[in-house]
Amino acid sequence: MTTTSFNAESNVLLLGSGFRIEGNIHGAGTLLLGGMVNGSIQAETVKITESGQVLGVIECSQLDIAGKLEGGFHANDVIVRDGAFIKGSQELLSKGTCLVSGTINGALKANNLQVENLGSLIGNILVNQLDVYGKIIGAVDGASVIVRNGAVVDGSIQYDNLAMESGSDITGQLERKRRTPSASANTQTLTVDFPEALIRELRKNGAPDSLKVSLANGESLPAWINVDHAHFQLVMQKSAIGDLRVCGQTVRIRLEAGDEVITFTLPPESQ
Repeated sequence: MTTTSFNAESNVLLLGSGFRIEGNIHGAGTLLLGGMVNGSIQAETVKITESGQVLGVIECSQLDIAGKLEGGFHANDVIVRDGAFIKGSQELLSKGTCLVSGTINGALKANNLQVENLGSLIGNILVNQLDVYGKIIGAVDGASVIVRNGAVVDGSIQYDNLAMESGSDITGQLERKRRTPSASANTQTLTVDFPEALIRELRKNGAPDSLKVSLANGESLPAWINVDHAHFQLVMQKSAIGDLRVCGQTVRIRLEAGDEVITFTLPPESQ
């Protein structure tokens, strides 16, 4: 099988709808694909148009697909557009954010997965954060799961945190994960102290519920962040902070008490 290579100097490789490659493509830039590739693809960014088709595995940082993929992908951020179809005969992995408006048929591992209104996912899902507006057929194993109004989940859900809006449809068993004492003892944590101004405001108000903690966009905290009211700290799983660093991601946290509003970024630079 032949290999077609391109480098960062050439920047972009364009393969139009009339072209077909029997072999692998390897490069450091961007691949714009409207034709067909029967082989694996390695690139920084891969964009597949409606006429594009890949039979193989795609490894990239950014994957944007409106066409068809039969095989697998290893990527950071993934966009599966309306009309796109992915048949996962091999591993499907998104280490960053995965937005699904098309169809995925296959088991998926993802960090932050959002299934849009027109999106459907058929297969088991292992995910850190899941937000469902569309349809899932298969078992879900997630830390933080939100099922929106109009969403359909036909399968069991194992979760740490689960939110279900009125009008959502879940067919299957709901099971909250149980942490054994031994597992808890082996979980390493990091702590971040509240700023002094916030602590003073909390002591002045005197009520634990006077503190409001959320993501900066207003969403609830992920399951790996807990609030220690007694010691004025955030307690976080060390493994989750490590995953953020590996993926080059950050999380913005908002703390609010009285007139004091403070936002900051995780992972903390000092840790």
